[in-house]
Amino acid sequence: MDISLLPRFLQVELTYACNSKCSFCYNPTHLGKLDEDVIFRVLREVNSYKLPHVQLIGGEVSILPNLPKYLQTLSDTRWRSVVTNGRRYREDIQGLVDEIYLSLHGNSEVHEELTSEPGSFLDIESSIKKYVDWGIDVNSDTVLTKYNFDQIYSLSKYAQDIGMKRLFLNIFQPEGIGSARRDFSPTFYQIKSAIDQMLEAKEVLGFDVIFGTSTPLCLDKRLLENDLNFKCGVGDWFASINPQGEFRICNHSKKSYGNILDVPLNKIWHSKSIDDSYRNVDLTGTLCEGCPAFKLCRGGCRISTDGTYRTDPIVVRDSLLVLSSSELKSLLQ
Repeated sequence: MDISLLPRFLQVELTYACNSKCSFCYNPTHLGKLDEDVIFRVLREVNSYKLPHVQLIGGEVSILPNLPKYLQTLSDTRWRSVVTNGRRYREDIQGLVDEIYLSLHGNSEVHEELTSEPGSFLDIESSIKKYVDWGIDVNSDTVLTKYNFDQIYSLSKYAQDIGMKRLFLNIFQPEGIGSARRDFSPTFYQIKSAIDQMLEAKEVLGFDVIFGTSTPLCLDKRLLENDLNFKCGVGDWFASINPQGEFRICNHSKKSYGNILDVPLNKIWHSKSIDDSYRNVDLTGTLCEGCPAFKLCRGGCRISTDGTYRTDPIVVRDSLLVLSSSELKSLLQ
C-alpha cells in the first residue's frame, strides 16, 4: 500500500448543525454547539502542515458567521475548498476559497424531496450562478440514490449549462442519519443505469462526470474500460477531522485514532493502530480475497460506522451479479 507522507486531502468538519434535513446524511446528527476556540486551534494545527488540500465541510458551513476567518486561518494550505448545500450564498469568502462543491441531488422535485426543504432548489441554483461568476471551480457533489439514478444525464446537462466544472457522483451508503433510510440505496442495475448516463454525458456533452466515492470495480467492466473508477483514498491519502479535532480515516466512521490537539497529525497518520486495524490487507473479506483488481479499488467502501474493516455492502448484497475474478483479470491484461 502506497501511503503518502501526510494526508494529501484532509476534510475538517466544522459543525454538524445544518439548515437542511437531508434524510441520506452520513453525519451522526444535525445538532451540536460550536466551540470557536477549539475550531481555531484545530485549523491552526492543520495549517502548520501546509497540506495540499483542506476541505471545510459540515453539517453546513455556510451558516457559520466566522467562515471567512476559518479560511484565512488556512493561509498556508495550498488548496482550500468548501462543501455547501447552497441554501445560503456567502459572498464574504470570495478570494479565500479555490473550489466550491454544492450538493445538487436531482431536478427540483427530487432535490427538495431528498433535502426535505421546499424552495431549496431555487436557492442552490441562485448560489451556483453567483459562485460560477467568481471564476473558480464549482462542482456538483451528488448523492446517487434509487430516487435520482435516472436523472444523471439531465443533471449533468443542467450542471454544464449553469457553468459548473464537473459532477461528482457518490453512491449512497446508509451511515449516520442515513442509516435509517436503507431504502435509498440504489440497486445493482440502477448503478449500471447511472454509468450509462455518465458515459453519455461524457460523449455527448463533453462534461466531466466521475465517481467521487469508492466504487468496486467488479460492479461494471466499464469502470475500468472508461476510467470511471474512483480509488478510495482512506488511509492512503485521505483523512477526516471532526469539530473537536478527533482524527478519523474516514468521515463515515466515528472511530478516533487520536486528537491532533494532543498528538501530532503525522504521528497519528503513521500510527500502528491505523496500520493494524485498516491498512493490513489480511483484513480483506473473503469476497475480495484474491481479486486481481483489489490493488486498484481496495474493495470499494470498506469502513463501517464503528471504524471496523468491511467488504463494500454493495458487493456483499450483489455478490452473484458482480464480475468474476477471471473477467476482471482479462480486463486488466
